[in-house]
Amino acid sequence: MELMSGRPRVLVVEDDADIAGVLRRSLDKEGYDVRVAGDGEEALEQIRAEGAPDVVLVDVVMPGMDGLTLCKRIRQDPATAQVPVIILSAYDGVLDKVRGKMAGSDRYLTKPFEPAALVRAVREFCPQGAR
Repeated sequence: MELMSGRPRVLVVEDDADIAGVLRRSLDKEGYDVRVAGDGEEALEQIRAEGAPDVVLVDVVMPGMDGLTLCKRIRQDPATAQVPVIILSAYDGVLDKVRGKMAGSDRYLTKPFEPAALVRAVREFCPQGAR
């Protein structure tokens, strides 16, 4: 769902302000309208208030609702069930990636990652943001 700005909207759900800032800057300069939520509950509140974003980037480990639970909640809601979800995690084990897939994620990126890898992953699901 593009906002009136005409730019595709990406919701970044990340409790680390420094990482959220890097993600925001990397995607903003590529033409995306980036919103940030500090945890799963805040993300769901933003989605209810603003509508479904075009892509959601979700950290796994956060206070309150973790990223896997958020991913499941996004998949359970008919209004957001088709929104691509990219998991961002420091955990890179096979079981971690399987858990991400079972929660409904479309992609799993392991931290640390290069900003270019993040942009490529978002473009895969939302190419119209590319300049």
